[in-house]
Amino acid sequence: MPRKIIDFLSSNWVSIILALLLALTVWIVASLEENPFQEADLPTPVEIDVKGLAPGLIITNDYPQAARVRVRAQQETWRSISAEDVLVTADLSGLGPGSHQVELIPQINTNAPAAVVSMNPRHVRFELEERDQREMPVQVQIEGQPAIGYSVGNKQITPSLVTVEGPESKVERISEVRARISVEAQRDDIQTTADLVPLDANGDIVTEVVLNPSQVTLDIPIKQEAGFRDISIIVRRLGNPPPGYYVSSIVVNPQIITVRGDAAVIEAMQPYAETEPIELSDKTDDFRQEVSIALPLGVTPVQNEKVEVLVTIGAQQGSRTVLDVPVQAQNLGDKLTATFSPNVVDIILSGPLTELDSLNPQQDITVTVDLNGLGPGRHQIEPNVEVIYEDIRVDSVLPLVIEVEIKTGTGK
Repeated sequence: MPRKIIDFLSSNWVSIILALLLALTVWIVASLEENPFQEADLPTPVEIDVKGLAPGLIITNDYPQAARVRVRAQQETWRSISAEDVLVTADLSGLGPGSHQVELIPQINTNAPAAVVSMNPRHVRFELEERDQREMPVQVQIEGQPAIGYSVGNKQITPSLVTVEGPESKVERISEVRARISVEAQRDDIQTTADLVPLDANGDIVTEVVLNPSQVTLDIPIKQEAGFRDISIIVRRLGNPPPGYYVSSIVVNPQIITVRGDAAVIEAMQPYAETEPIELSDKTDDFRQEVSIALPLGVTPVQNEKVEVLVTIGAQQGSRTVLDVPVQAQNLGDKLTATFSPNVVDIILSGPLTELDSLNPQQDITVTVDLNGLGPGRHQIEPNVEVIYEDIRVDSVLPLVIEVEIKTGTGK
């Protein structure tokens, strides 16, 4: 038997091989029909991995950060492959300063059968420069002017030197590292931080460089000059508002003024000055008034000769109890009568004394009980109190609840 098999294979080996190849071809064709190859761009660009940059060099141009990658793979493979499975590398090993076209190298990091067909871009240009570093002093640009009578003293900068680092061509362009600070209308010393800006000879900002530190601390003394002085303003008042009213506030604008004059006189004067008198004896409402300032001979205000005074007048508050105010029915139905128990209430009021004193309880206060929709029977209802003066408040009503007995009758 074995011999016959050997003889059969020996005489028919060509046919056997052809049959196997045919079977393999049929299997491949069937497989491709069920799982055909597809060629398409990955939906997400692949980030370009830059490696091999020599120490002391820096990339100075804007280059594409990602590439579009076209992949060929079978349909089933496309279900699992993504941009994370592809690595695109730009190798800068051995490259020195200058402009270089570098070919991107793709690699598929998956065991699935797939291949990169094309990339866009395929080559990327890199501009390489030597990295430079140097120390530079900080220059301070003071903007604006302090308040009148004040001047800027010697400034302090911490630190006074900063390190500038970046591409050699950029670092060489820098002529000044500047901090800006405004002293406009300042009277007090300034201590603050300020951002640093690298500038070229034309005053333009130099980009793509790093400052270390990027901020400095500035101490700028603001000093008052001789012959000038800041003084506060005191309002001189005459009389008081009428009974029942009082002064709730007095506001001066400005509260502090700068004066000038002979240095000795300025030094000897009080740190305040009074206004001309303001009459209050007939004032019952808020008012605004411009007044002059009483100053020693030879001393004058630097700016306005007058100040504005805002006086707020308030009504004195108090309380009053009004007894036995009658209760009235409201919205009582036809052919019904109502009896209140009690039929009078006591009311505690608060508000301006002038209004409380002038209040006429019989004419100015109304106490009602709303009976709308109520039929015969006993009802517990809170009374409603109305006072003619808007500023008077009802603090309490005694009793809080009135019992109402409604009966069928001929009147209300």
